[in-house]
Amino acid sequence: MLRADVPDANLDIKVADNVLTVSGSRASEDRKEGESFSLYERRFGSFTRGFALSENADGDRISAALEHEVLTLTIPKKAEVKPRKIEIKR
Repeated sequence: MLRADVPDANLDIKVADNVLTVSGSRASEDRKEGESFSLYERRFGSFTRGFALSENADGDRISAALEHEVLTLTIPKKAEVKPRKIEIKR
């Protein structure tokens, strides 16, 4: 599972070549005339972050949810491949 704070962001999530990429942008806020701040700390602009998926991650079943400006990506594991017993014919 992966979580990220993404307030007011336009998001794009992709999986390619076993890399999960989260990108997006956040527009700057228009300040109203007459507003003054002692400190104004809000980030804006575009961002991209890539995450290499492990071999046992199932990239086809990744799900995303956005709740209260928190993005949650659920990355399920692939079903384990069990060894198959091979019968010897006699």
